[in-house]
Formats: sequence, structure tokens, C-alpha cells
Amino acid sequence: MIGRTLARYRVLEQLGKGGMGIVYRAHDPHLERDVALKVLPEGAVDDDSRARFRLEALALSRLSHPGIGAAFDFDREDGIDFLVMEYVPGATLAARIAGGPLAEPEVLDLGLQIAEALEAAHQEGVVHRDLKPTNVMVTPRGRAKVLDFGLAKLRAERAALTPRLTDPRIMLGTMGYMAPEQLLGVEVDGRADVFALGAVLYEMAVGSWKR
Repeated sequence: MIGRTLARYRVLEQLGKGGMGIVYRAHDPHLERDVALKVLPEGAVDDDSRARFRLEALALSRLSHPGIGAAFDFDREDGIDFLVMEYVPGATLAARIAGGPLAEPEVLDLGLQIAEALEAAHQEGVVHRDLKPTNVMVTPRGRAKVLDFGLAKLRAERAALTPRLTDPRIMLGTMGYMAPEQLLGVEVDGRADVFALGAVLYEMAVGSWKR
């Protein structure tokens, strides 16, 4: 994928990889800026994963907040679905925590920024469902950005997605940050994100811990 061009976006380097997608840094020559370009991983391209990917794009399209990585485009070329997003320089919150507990003022500052981003998402009917330190970037200026809405839930998703994606009995999230209702596989709302934020705040205050 490195060196390839999708639409007008030239792929420069891989930034991260997970079960829900691979994220690259790419360049947009029209606007002369770098962007983050996410594609589905090989072997995970089916109707359900494509529907989930589109849901992520729809979730981000509803959101406009300085604490949330923005979506610019969603398209398909040569059979490859891709999501174009704001490129956020810096380090993940997980990388920051790996260096040890954060100072109390920084915990409060970053925690408030993340809480404000979640509040903005909830006001638009978007529940993240997978908040954790690896899904938060901290810029060189100390700005927290919530990323990766790959497991997001929209208020209106039931009308647009397959039963498999909306079945509340399917457990979605990351162990250690999941609210009890997520573990039970029941319907969740914004309170699940608040629970995850509590776990993230604790981890910022005490450092990484084994689960």
C-alpha cells in the first residue's frame, strides 16, 4: 500500500494496525496537507465489516469538535473502501502512560478535554464504545484528540444496518475499559463511555497496570 495512490491521496507510511483497520499517513496534493487514511485489513472485507466501516464514517461526519479527529472523505477505489481523516501528530495517551503516572494537573487537563469530546459526541447521538489510551492522541501542544470510532453506535443505526451489527447481545469493546452492560451484551448509551473514561483517568494517575 505504501506509495500507492487512492483517489488523490498518496500513501506515505503506516501509522497503526488493528482488527478494525489499518491507518496510513497520506498526502493530499490538492490541499497540500497530510491526512490519515484508514482501510479495512485484508481478510476482513465482507458486508458486515464494510457496513461497520461506513458507520464509523457516518459517526465522524456528525462530529465537529477540537477534541475529535475530523473526517474529510469516505470513498472506494479498486474495491478498497477508505476513510480520510485529520492527521494528528504526537503520541498516543498509552505511550505517555507507559512512561509512568502523569502529573495531577496533566491528568485533570487531558481528562477534561476527553470528557468534553465525549460530551460533544453524545450530544450528536454517537457513543464511542471503545475509549482507551491507544485511541487518544496527545499533540505536541498537549491537545487530546479522541480517535477510532470503529465501534461507534449511532442513535439511528438500527434503521440502516444489518441485525448482526446492531444486535445488543454482541459484546463490543476492550476488556479493562468496558462498562458492565457491555460485558453483559446489553444495550449501551453514553454512560458506557463515562465508565471507560473513569478507567482511563485511573490509568493516567497510577500508570499502566496488568489486567
